[in-house]
Amino acid sequence: MSEIVDGVVPLRGGRITRGVVRIGDTVRRPASGASPFVASLLDLLESRGFTGAPRYLGRHQVVCHHDLGPNNAVFQDERPVAFIDFDMAAPGSPLEDVGYMSWLWCVSSKAGAPSADVQATQVRVLADAYGLAGPERAVLVDAMLERQVRNARFWAEVQAGFPAVEVTDEQISDRITWSRREHGHVAEHRKVFEDALK
Repeated sequence: MSEIVDGVVPLRGGRITRGVVRIGDTVRRPASGASPFVASLLDLLESRGFTGAPRYLGRHQVVCHHDLGPNNAVFQDERPVAFIDFDMAAPGSPLEDVGYMSWLWCVSSKAGAPSADVQATQVRVLADAYGLAGPERAVLVDAMLERQVRNARFWAEVQAGFPAVEVTDEQISDRITWSRREHGHVAEHRKVFEDALK
């Protein structure tokens, strides 16, 4: 019999996937490269009324901070020890925060910044420390790029008057330019970042 820990029942069987567990009346399994296809297949079967396959219930989301940059960290002896400013916290994919952290803590297009190889190593260290694995690791660079696009779009909306944020027009323009420059940097060195995450 499998040991139950905090309502999690490890399930044995199957020859391919390890880490399958039952929690309540759901069965959960680690994501793989095939997961998006399997989710689509299960949704299709359900939509056609087929009851002989499990229902896809979605991916488990977490609470994301959505602004985990150094400006929202508390430092002691030059090390981050806490995060502050949770006013943007909301449910989301871990990749939203890990992608943003990878960008703001590890990547820079500024003159004099470490080389793309060094930055890619820093991204790998962050992904390792977070425990990012498999398919999520493979799309971390996409998550960084997406966040940079969203950041530029956010500041363009501020520039247009929504939402109201207390910054100067020059600061807004600088943030849009910076986000786009950073996006170009990551896109240019995409292979370096992806190779480091393998």
